[in-house]
Parts: sequence; C-alpha cells; structure tokens
Amino acid sequence: MDPLDPTLSPVDALRPDAPLQGKRVLLGVTGGIAAYKSPLLVRRLQDAGADVDVIATPAALEFVTPLTLATLSGRPVRSEIFDLRSDGGIAHTSYTSEADVAVVAPASADFIGRLAGGLADQLLLTALMASHMPVVLAPSMNVEMWDSPLFQRNLALLRSLPRYQILEPGAGYLACRVEGKGRMPEPDAIVKQVIRALTPQDLAGRRVVVTAGPTRERFDPVRFFSNRSTGLMGYALAEAAAERGADVTLIAGPTSLVAPEGPRLVRVESTADLLRAVLAETEHAHAIVMAAAPADYRPRTYSESKLKKGADGLTLELAPNPDILKTLAAERPHLFRLGFAAETHDFEKNAADKAVRKALDLIFVNDVGDRARGTGFEAPTNGGWLLDGAGVRVREIPVRPKRIVAHELLDELVRRLGAKVG
Repeated sequence: MDPLDPTLSPVDALRPDAPLQGKRVLLGVTGGIAAYKSPLLVRRLQDAGADVDVIATPAALEFVTPLTLATLSGRPVRSEIFDLRSDGGIAHTSYTSEADVAVVAPASADFIGRLAGGLADQLLLTALMASHMPVVLAPSMNVEMWDSPLFQRNLALLRSLPRYQILEPGAGYLACRVEGKGRMPEPDAIVKQVIRALTPQDLAGRRVVVTAGPTRERFDPVRFFSNRSTGLMGYALAEAAAERGADVTLIAGPTSLVAPEGPRLVRVESTADLLRAVLAETEHAHAIVMAAAPADYRPRTYSESKLKKGADGLTLELAPNPDILKTLAAERPHLFRLGFAAETHDFEKNAADKAVRKALDLIFVNDVGDRARGTGFEAPTNGGWLLDGAGVRVREIPVRPKRIVAHELLDELVRRLGAKVG
C-alpha cells in the first residue's frame, strides 16, 4: 500500500486508465506551509500517468527537501536560476519545451505578485515566461493576504490571460490559527484541473445534464425496490463533460460515490424525484445524458409501519412509473438526448426500438447479463454499441475503463450537438 496514501482516492476510482499517460507536467513549488502536500501531488500526478519535473523556489526548500521531491519524481529538483542540466541544457528553456502543462502548487502571494508583475528573477518565473503551455495555479496563503486588494489585482490580471487557470483555495482552519479562505486545493482537485487544462474545450458554453445511479421505490419505512447500478458511469460522464468545458449538473440517485468536484450535484431518491429534477434542470440545457437506471415500477401503496413477515407470504401491487425519456421528448424537444439501454439479449434490436419510441438522438446499449464481460453494473469498465436516433449502429465501443467510454460517447454527442441546438 502506498505509504503516502492509505485510502483509495476519487481519482483512482474514476480514472484507472491513467488519463495523463504520455504527458509531462512541470510542477512548481513555492514557499508556504502547504508545500508539505507537494510530495503527495507528485504521486497523484504519477498515478494519473504523468512524468513530473519539479522546480522549487528557494523559499519552498525551507518547507520541503529536494531529496523528498527528487525521490518521488525520479528526477533532479531544480531551484537556482543558473542551474545547468546534466546534459548541458539550459533549465528554464529545456524543461518548458518538454512539458505539456505547468502547475504551481502551492502558489504563494509573493510568487503570484512576481508572476503578474512580469519578473524573471527565479528559475520558476523564467520557465513560465519562456513557455506558452497552460499553467494551473493553486493559491495558498493567509486569509488577510488573500483578501488584500493588491493581491486580488494581481490575481485578476492573471485571470485575464487565457493560459492561466486559477483554482479557488479552500476555507478552514489555517496555519496562522485563524479560520478563513486560503487553504491550497487538495491534490485530487489539482490533478483534475491539470487534466482539464489538457482536454479540448469542445463543450465550453454548453449546459449539460447527466443522470446517474439507481432510484429507490419505498414500500414501507425500511424497505425499497432498487437495482444494482452504482452510478459510476454517470459520474464518469459528468466529470468528462466538465473536463471538456461544459456547465454540468449531475442528478444522482442513491450511491456511495464521493460528490465530484466541478459538476453541480442534485440528489434524488425515487423515479418521480428524478423526473422533477430533470424537468427543472433541463429548461435551459443543451443536452441530457440519461445514464441513470430509474425503477420502471413503484409500489401502488405505501405502508407507514414496517410490514411483518406472514406465513402466506406478501403480495405487492406495482404501478408503472412515469417514462422520463418520453416526457422529455414531449416537454423538451429542443434538448439533445443521449439515452442508455441495459439489456440481456437482442441488444441492438431492443436499443433501436427504444431510440425510436422515445425520440432519442443517440442511445448506448450494453450487456448487463454476462458479468464476465465487464460491461454490466458494478464493473469499473463498460462497452457496447452506440446507435443513432433511427436505431442505426454508429459504432461498437470496446470494453474499456468507464472514463474512456464516457469520452467516446461525448465525442459523438459533440459531433451531433451543433446540428440540433446550434
């Protein structure tokens, strides 16, 4: 087990495919107490597949040692502006020419002021000035420094430059023993922003609603009907859409997943709850991805007290739930609709019938009957067939981690979205 991380992170759970594979990240560490988190950030970036080079400011080395950062990154740590690489390369230009993205974490008030002022008296400053790659800044400082008008002016200047992406610091108990804003964002949040910085923003300006997970239909205070959906596919779709720049609302049934950062989360329980939330959230949306697995039926009656076991068994009368996709076709004809079909046989035929009956623009169907295929509920992978609104196969999607499948589905959504909603 990783001594730096005894728990499974959301990044590990949702990104088993190493989304930064083949990418090189330049990590800048500046002077601040939050520098103690930088070794964990190195590990998180590596877990996501990245190679990591580290440049630390002289002040940063008062908080974390070069030995720690070099041991974890597997590369020498640079700090001095006149350093030469072992191959004779000039550090501030050679590192930036090789990197795909830079992240400065923590980014101190002093460093942000120097960066905004165009100074180049530190190796990290010259490296950023000599490049055109995207830069993710993770500020960390005392709350009074954060609130300073001078600092906010510097931050506003950097925000006005397209290459700089600035994460909001967290609020809480700070090292200066006061409560307030100024905590460095957690490493998982920083990694997600790095991924987004390297992802084409082809959904920027679009509002996308994603549904995820099961619904529950109660028939007494302690029991309910539900299904095996974990919500992982829907969560992966919501995060993938957010990475591509969409304004995402995730409507989720009961799951054990951690709320994702970025998408706005709306929690529901029953299919009726899901329908109400979908209608409310899609009024001004461009697209909906219906990855949830709502219950088709609900108990016709509800017992206010727990039903007791009887010798003759128990008979429950079920009533059909409203059909959310059919309702959307009638109420939101402008909306691009990507539906899902979980089938055990006649996969494409059943999905084609559903696409036509429910006026979908796209439908993805997978096999939930054979658990060995890794495409059903409770699996970290998925695969199946993507059909258009007429029921014609667009393509087969092989079994892959759900994050990759999510992006493949969104690729097709992006290709068709403009033709419908402009």
